[in-house]
Amino acid sequence: MLQQVESMLALWYRSPELLYGSRSYDEEVDLWAVGCIFGEMLNKFPLFRGENDIEQLCLVLQTLGTPSEEIWPEMTELPDYNKISFPEYKAVPWEKLFPDSTNSARMLLKEFLVYPSDKRIRAEKALLHDYIFEYPTPCCECALPKPSTNKHGFLPNIPSPELKISDKIDSIADYLKSIYFKSSNS
Repeated sequence: MLQQVESMLALWYRSPELLYGSRSYDEEVDLWAVGCIFGEMLNKFPLFRGENDIEQLCLVLQTLGTPSEEIWPEMTELPDYNKISFPEYKAVPWEKLFPDSTNSARMLLKEFLVYPSDKRIRAEKALLHDYIFEYPTPCCECALPKPSTNKHGFLPNIPSPELKISDKIDSIADYLKSIYFKSSNS
């Protein structure tokens, strides 16, 4: 377990134990962050968008519910536990939080976003979760869309009428290069 620097982890992905002042950094902290990122992928926006540690912790509690000592016994030992008090919040149902997600996606997310860090799903187990094997399953590389091959790198593969714009950019770039190299050779 490493001792961590407070600003080491982006606030929106910070685990509850860090928000309660823990200075320990381990795999479980990262697994919470993976859960936050996975939830963001499912909903297409961040789950907990706090502007400081206290607001962030409050958003987590409002969403997942206030944990009891039975659920998270280690909570009372955290450095800032007695410095901050929150009302009792009930958990928002996962179906309401992620209405467009499959049940197995919600179940996997629920296993990442668990208060006691030692109860969070391990990475190895997460990779074997039912959600990973749901349709659409991973496909072979040949079925994936191809990235743009234009020399500018910033233009996506676009329909043919717009490709003429790319051709114009190419010719302008070539023209500018020819002017530059002509003047530097003089």
